[in-house]
Amino acid sequence: MGFLFVLAQLFNPIWYFQGIEDFKIINKIIFISKSLYIILIYVFIKEKSDYIYMLFISYMHLYIIISWLIIMCMR
Repeated sequence: MGFLFVLAQLFNPIWYFQGIEDFKIINKIIFISKSLYIILIYVFIKEKSDYIYMLFISYMHLYIIISWLIIMCMR
């Protein structure tokens, strides 16, 4: 499962915003997505047995970041 996380990083277009030196967008997207990630962890992870949801939240977090960055690249 962790390999999917690494594979998904290949499609992360953050390099585009670094290339055009638009760090404001990068910082906004990363801040919002990490804040959402933390909120989701506190909402869904209540007991030790809920660790299984952690991987799902991680993938969902990564999917949101990559999708948002791709949409921003298309503009």
